[in-house]
Amino acid sequence: MIPKKIHYVWVGDYDNIPDIEKLWRKNTENVLPEYEFKVWTEKDVPSNTFLEQCLDQKIYWAASDYIRTYILNKEGGIYIDTDLEIVKPIPEDWFKSSLILPTETEYHISNYFIGCNKNNSFLQSLLKMYNSYSGSEINPDDWVPPKLWEKHLEKCYGKYNIRFAVDNSFKSGNNIRLLSFTEMCPYYPWDKSRVGQMVDVDNAIGIHYWNNYKKLNNIELDSFGTKYFDNE
Repeated sequence: MIPKKIHYVWVGDYDNIPDIEKLWRKNTENVLPEYEFKVWTEKDVPSNTFLEQCLDQKIYWAASDYIRTYILNKEGGIYIDTDLEIVKPIPEDWFKSSLILPTETEYHISNYFIGCNKNNSFLQSLLKMYNSYSGSEINPDDWVPPKLWEKHLEKCYGKYNIRFAVDNSFKSGNNIRLLSFTEMCPYYPWDKSRVGQMVDVDNAIGIHYWNNYKKLNNIELDSFGTKYFDNE
């Protein structure tokens, strides 16, 4: 069973986290009162060349990818991004899986929500990759999670245990739960079919607010006033 621990990662001083993200965490804690919550920083994990280069180059999202991989492999539980709010109790049957990952679309997984037991083979594969890095400069395009993590997922579990052969879309299987985007990612600013319309989140367990997108587009981080989105 996946332990009921919620892990956050924040690179740098946690006091600098935006107030809206603190509110989302508080709301999540209210929805999940029986869970243990912990915030991790780069100071709480063993350093390696990958982490050092990420910090030097200020590629903080990639540093966070390594940190979340380390802590989940060590402790198990559930990792969530600080810009994700859990709005309903997590279904109990999810915890029977050995690995839970979200999808952004039918064809891409992501890592803004991860559930697993400790010493999970997929997390160990990723951790080995991060620990073996020995380069002198990181190219961020090489480390973007969907493509990179999908490669390791297929390696660990077999491509057609997690993808439909007919169209290559993702499916759950082999004790892996791949969440539909309606469950955790109803809003996705890079999918034109899901932008420019009000997004119904009635079926969502959590909502990923994509603060990175808002920062890149100079949109106020606290501009989401409801659990619906307009075309910003």
